[in-house]
Amino acid sequence: VDVAEVVACLPPPPRTLRRTSQPRAPRIAADCGIEVQADGHRTNGELIDISQGGAKIIVPRLLRRDARVVLMVPGLPLKLALVRWAAGGETGVTFAEPLTFEVLTEWLAVRQEGDLAG
Repeated sequence: VDVAEVVACLPPPPRTLRRTSQPRAPRIAADCGIEVQADGHRTNGELIDISQGGAKIIVPRLLRRDARVVLMVPGLPLKLALVRWAAGGETGVTFAEPLTFEVLTEWLAVRQEGDLAG
């Protein structure tokens, strides 16, 4: 087998890597009021869903891609995050450090208890 000939027939590698080999963490519907700090401004918003690695939020002003934001979610530690996308009034962020499974499940359990009690 002529290795150079075989390699020459291969398509060029992609310019960006796709994250198809890593499964995305499941997102959990949240529907929770939050505060978001970005560019020195603090505003109220809504947490739509959350996972260990990130969240989908709604805020009244457009956040630029790759902006650093701080999410203040009641019952969770402050989360530094990066804006990954914004469309249709929603914004997707990834956390600088993922939430641990224990922290996320405890937060969900407390919220569920509150929903059942009220």
